[in-house]
Amino acid sequence: MKEVYNDSTARRLSQDIKALQDRARTLQSHHRILHIRNLRDLMPDRITVDILLRRYFETFETTYRVIHVPTFNKAYETYWTSHEANDIEMDALILAMIACAICTSTHAGPRYNHVGSAFHSKAVLWLRACDAWLKRQSNKHRSLASLQVRCLRLLTLSTSNMKVKEYYHEVQAHVALLRSAGLHRDPGIFGTRCSIFEAEMRRRLWETTMEIELQVSIDKGVL
Repeated sequence: MKEVYNDSTARRLSQDIKALQDRARTLQSHHRILHIRNLRDLMPDRITVDILLRRYFETFETTYRVIHVPTFNKAYETYWTSHEANDIEMDALILAMIACAICTSTHAGPRYNHVGSAFHSKAVLWLRACDAWLKRQSNKHRSLASLQVRCLRLLTLSTSNMKVKEYYHEVQAHVALLRSAGLHRDPGIFGTRCSIFEAEMRRRLWETTMEIELQVSIDKGVL
């Protein structure tokens, strides 16, 4: 068929698309290392962040329970009014949340660049920044924020159509990590060492992880 329609419009369009993808891949290879002073440098203006966070809470948080909304809202107001700008965990959490929402949001007008959607490129950038932050976190003492970012990372991979072939393995690795942190166990066994808030968040993150793992297993055909 390629020989019969060698000079067809569809054939030329396919070649142009492949050439564009090759060029984008080449450009990406030169910018794989992310050089930023801190995560706050990547944060959009507050109006944009407010819109994307509202979209996140209206969509993802109605199904997945990753964020405790009252606690987050209180910290979020302080985040913008603080002049110290040293809340790195909040930086990572917000970036992960808006990375989830940006590809599912409606905008006044579409924007494109050499790799496609400009909003998709933003999601990729924010996700890479969160990945870099996660790599710097302690494996022995995992904070609640780091576990939340890990859950949000999986949702971003799914909505942004990144690492499609590796997504199942990414989810399984995440499940193993939460098991090693003991989130699969009833928090009641920790007694007073685990506060009521922490116990509830551990349950939420584990149930969210099980929901994601169930869905990806169905998609993969392993159930």
